Amino acid sequence: MDVVKAVETYVTRLVSTPSVMKVLLLYSHTTPIVSLASTQSTPLSFQVYLTDRIDNKKRDRMPHMKCVCFLQASEDSLEAMEAELREPKYWRISPSFRIGWQCSFATCRLQQCS
Repeated sequence: MDVVKAVETYVTRLVSTPSVMKVLLLYSHTTPIVSLASTQSTPLSFQVYLTDRIDNKKRDRMPHMKCVCFLQASEDSLEAMEAELREPKYWRISPSFRIGWQCSFATCRLQQCS
């Protein structure tokens, strides 16, 4: 099994919906994963017009853009997601966590925040 191809397929599925202009928010652990698995033109072909880090405090508010998040289920990334959900900078947020044992914890914690 080609691991890079598997990750590329996952990232492609992640950004393929919704089929509108969107922002891709990453975390320090997921940024290199996306960089390794896809070219810059791949997200653009799925209407991802901005890629940024969720822990970037200087992000502009863009309520007309939808948002897809690819985060690691860690304490820091969950805190950043909670802050984003409290004061959203985008219209709708679709979180996706790297597969791991912490995913159920992350989902429960985000449901409490919503």
